[in-house]
Amino acid sequence: MRTAVRIINISLLILFVLGYVLLGVSLSPQPLSATSPRRTEIPRIPNEELDRIINMSRSFENSDSTMMESLIADRCSSFAAPSFIPKVVHFILFGNHFSLSGFAAVKSAQKHIQPYRVFMHIRDFPSDNELLKRAVEEFNVTVVPARNVQEIFGHSVRVPAHRSDVLRMEILLLFGGIYMDLDVFALKSVDELLQHEFVIGKQQRFFIDGLCNGILMAKPCSRFMLEWRRIYQTFIDERWEDHSVILPWVLSQATTFKNKQDLMHIEETSFHGASPEEVFSPTSTYDFSQHYFVHLWSSAVRQKPELFNLYGNDFNNYKAVDSPYSRLMKSILEEN
Repeated sequence: MRTAVRIINISLLILFVLGYVLLGVSLSPQPLSATSPRRTEIPRIPNEELDRIINMSRSFENSDSTMMESLIADRCSSFAAPSFIPKVVHFILFGNHFSLSGFAAVKSAQKHIQPYRVFMHIRDFPSDNELLKRAVEEFNVTVVPARNVQEIFGHSVRVPAHRSDVLRMEILLLFGGIYMDLDVFALKSVDELLQHEFVIGKQQRFFIDGLCNGILMAKPCSRFMLEWRRIYQTFIDERWEDHSVILPWVLSQATTFKNKQDLMHIEETSFHGASPEEVFSPTSTYDFSQHYFVHLWSSAVRQKPELFNLYGNDFNNYKAVDSPYSRLMKSILEEN
């Protein structure tokens, strides 16, 4: 019964947002190109631009929702997007939960993406987390203070995961780059994707299509992300995936964006294609060779005792079990 009610509620919300999008889409005035740009050498990001990201992040640490709205509007009103997505990686950490798999996530980004800078956006730095301090030191991570997200468009944001959802959109709209959840491993170079304005991976759960925000790649002020954020005017904190997974998929199917490679690019399976069972089960033979990333789905795995109990707290026991996860961990942590 609860599932049926949820499906009905989602359907009604989708219909509302579809009408909102079809009647109200107002893209930033940037020229569209008929074809994707030819691949050229990805330009290095000047040190002054990296310093600007750091200084700007620190300046909006205590900004409220209204100030952020003004900041994004000023930034994007006449912004000329770069030719490539900036090759910087962003992580977000709330609280003290930085595990060995999080350490591996940061190392995988350094190893395979080879970014010009890794930023860790942290609300309150957990000074007693030795693993985090080691990651910051070993991988030359730049720690910047995260904004204390409390609301968006007048709607209260209390759920930590939703606060992170809002924050990652603000970070990429202002600075651009590659956002990764701390339960995501990079598996190979993403250079060939950097020519796009916005890149996201498809997610399918319970026969409902969605776009997962656990991995995002974007130029500053990307037009899809501007419209996605605008849909947060309908935000309801009690709904888990509506604005982070389902509604971006609905938006991507609107006439403005569907099949428009100059506006957005969707990776069908190479970001989130593997299920928790295919990642963690000792009997899994899943092939990750075509994946740019693997998503561990850590929150879902914690709800599956048959998988989580194999590895113990924070998935630290990876050497005791032979599985795709353990082999990925070994390749990241133990190989140069």
